[in-house]
Amino acid sequence: MTTAAPTGPSPRRQAAPGLLGVVPARVPTGVLALVPALVLALVLSLALVLGTATDARAHTRLVSTDPADGSTVVAPPSAVTLTFGGAVRVREVLVTGPTGVGVGTAAAVADGAVLTQPVALLEAGLHTVAWSVGAGDGHRLEGTLSFTYAPTPAPTPAAGTTPTPAAAPAPPATDPAPSPLPAASEPAAARPASPSGVPAWLPAGGGVLLAAAAVLVTVRRRRNRG
Repeated sequence: MTTAAPTGPSPRRQAAPGLLGVVPARVPTGVLALVPALVLALVLSLALVLGTATDARAHTRLVSTDPADGSTVVAPPSAVTLTFGGAVRVREVLVTGPTGVGVGTAAAVADGAVLTQPVALLEAGLHTVAWSVGAGDGHRLEGTLSFTYAPTPAPTPAAGTTPTPAAAPAPPATDPAPSPLPAASEPAAARPASPSGVPAWLPAGGGVLLAAAAVLVTVRRRRNRG
């Protein structure tokens, strides 16, 4: 004899209890779809934060120096220049010569990413630069570099040779001296008297008087005859 199956709604299957005897609640399907997106957003945020901090430190690194590290200079520089990848703040800069004496002439100045330390090199040899700056992200950067100052020696004359003296400059041209004017003739009154003590004009005057007297006598005789 066959028994008919009961009709009507089938009973709902109950979820198996968990380890703690608590039946877990069903999670809506929409919430499960958002989980991957939330995880991806969290990962991207962490990468952005870490990347920004790393880039800040990388941008503030030392890019170049003048004089260059390990170089040899012939002419003494007036300043040591450090160029960074970003703006910096001066903490300390010390430039020392071969004897360990500082050669800085003024305080270092930072202009954006360029730091300048004025110096005056007094002796040849190895010079060391110790620097410390503050980066834009608050990190402290420091380091050292060195360069050698080797001025060119003055040329010396070869043995057995004497320097050729420079030619004496030609004397400047001068105008010819004016010729002396002829001496003015002395007046007659200044002429010396004759050796006999009689003035030189007296005989001539007497001759003139005698001639005049002779003419006068001759004229009178002619009148008397007439």
